[in-house]
Amino acid sequence: MCNEFLRGKKAFPLTKAKVLLIDDDPVILGAITEFLRHEGYSVVQAADLKSAYATLESAAPDIAVVDFDLPDGNALDFLAGLMQ
Repeated sequence: MCNEFLRGKKAFPLTKAKVLLIDDDPVILGAITEFLRHEGYSVVQAADLKSAYATLESAAPDIAVVDFDLPDGNALDFLAGLMQ
């Protein structure tokens, strides 16, 4: 079963996650979004921490991919904000 999966034959269905992508560079944001959507993921975007926190409540993503340096903080600030 594992060998079939590795050769591209999905032996079991995979549920794609909803991804929150946070990056202030529009080129990177667009490229990663395009790649993830092509792979079947649902993507919501944010360019800074303020909009990322607002998106969390409305979009309920499964996972976040966060650029380390953002205009209003960094990835560690984002994680700290999630803990509050």
